[in-house]
Amino acid sequence: MTTMPIIKDDTLREGMQTPGVMFTPKEKMEIATRLVRCGLRRLLVSYAPAHSSEVIFTSDLVERTKTQNVQVFSLGRGIKEDVDVIASTGANISITTPFDGTYSKTLDAARYSKDRYPDRLLTVGLTDVASYSNNSLADVAKEFDKAGVDFLELPDTTGKLHPSRYGQIIRDVRKQITAKIAVHCHNDYGLSIANSLAGIEAGADEIDATVLGLGERNGIADLLIIAKSLELQGVRTGVDVPGLEEIYQFVNDLFRSKTKNSVLNDRYPVIGSFLKVHTAGTHATNVNKFAGAYSVNVYCGRSLVKSILSEYRIFLREDQLSRLVTAIKDLSAAEGRVLSYDEVVSLSRKISSAK
Repeated sequence: MTTMPIIKDDTLREGMQTPGVMFTPKEKMEIATRLVRCGLRRLLVSYAPAHSSEVIFTSDLVERTKTQNVQVFSLGRGIKEDVDVIASTGANISITTPFDGTYSKTLDAARYSKDRYPDRLLTVGLTDVASYSNNSLADVAKEFDKAGVDFLELPDTTGKLHPSRYGQIIRDVRKQITAKIAVHCHNDYGLSIANSLAGIEAGADEIDATVLGLGERNGIADLLIIAKSLELQGVRTGVDVPGLEEIYQFVNDLFRSKTKNSVLNDRYPVIGSFLKVHTAGTHATNVNKFAGAYSVNVYCGRSLVKSILSEYRIFLREDQLSRLVTAIKDLSAAEGRVLSYDEVVSLSRKISSAK
């Protein structure tokens, strides 16, 4: 890991672009409060030029967090008018170039922002870096670097880039500019986390992420997974990763109430309950690495079955244990299902009592 990355949460802005989702100001404030409590210190919280409610919320959050070392950002288009709206909230300024690849107005807006609001951090996003050639992206990046931007965001807006390619883009731009680089990766093809980590490995300074990976279309990088992945590599993120589980439950409940769907399930990375359920004997016998419960089907082995029985203080002879394992597998295969612990115990008692 070449840098100590900053995780910027984008749940309150990008998350509102999730199909079917609209947070109330009260809900946004509760999410923001919980995120700050978990150590997030950079939040992109709104699209202030979109509506007066976004302006009011952003202003309120800036006021509430001004003694908490929290950097609040709001997003807008790369035009002076949007810069002024964002600035009126007291937030730091984030603007983007249009999809058509033009950037002169955004460059003017960036210069205007640094001149008019020198006390604010400025992030400029170059929309859809995949659409640029190597040379043109470097040229544009250098223009914004000269304009004094604090962060140049290089988003994989369509989610199509391969991690090796995205990492190379970040590496190439890193050589050309002194501004910090932010990564913002969409998950259309399931690559947002891999691309975000590749970007950080290549020298980016900041990662955009959201609770539950919420966002436009199929969302962006998942906050919890990103934070945990970095910590597994020995990177101290400042994020209370275990504490995020409560936020995930809260936001998932909101999501379910608004869309009738749930993002969290037993197979969810990091916090899903299936992380502690094992089926194959190789996993079940390595209790130091894979402690937890067992799923009993035709792949069970003697050690797994013995472990279950020991919980009930049932101890069989080796020949009885072999017959029990065979009986479990036969029943599982015949009925196409997993057996419960009670069924394993019942079968064991039949075998132990048989002559």
